[in-house]
Amino acid sequence: MSVGDSIDLRYTGISSLPDNIEVYRSIYLHANRITNIVYRELWKHDHYTVFAAWLNGKCCVVVNEKIYTLGKFFGGAPAADVEQAARECVAELEQRRQTGGAA
Repeated sequence: MSVGDSIDLRYTGISSLPDNIEVYRSIYLHANRITNIVYRELWKHDHYTVFAAWLNGKCCVVVNEKIYTLGKFFGGAPAADVEQAARECVAELEQRRQTGGAA
């Protein structure tokens, strides 16, 4: 499934992302409704939803709706709490994938 730029899944019945989804800029969704991502919500200075998902054939980090490759995200000096949340999400998503869990 290729949508290219951005996709809004907030008001759909979708509960998991397709394995072959390609979306490169932004993905809008309710993280608590999608079963094959791992997310954290942060409320320190502002509200952030950070999640890891398999997008474009690889593990990516999404902050709010903006999609980052792992290299771009971790190379961009994110805030410490956002970076920690992303690391936890990526590790959990990769563990699920290795053990055959719901990822």
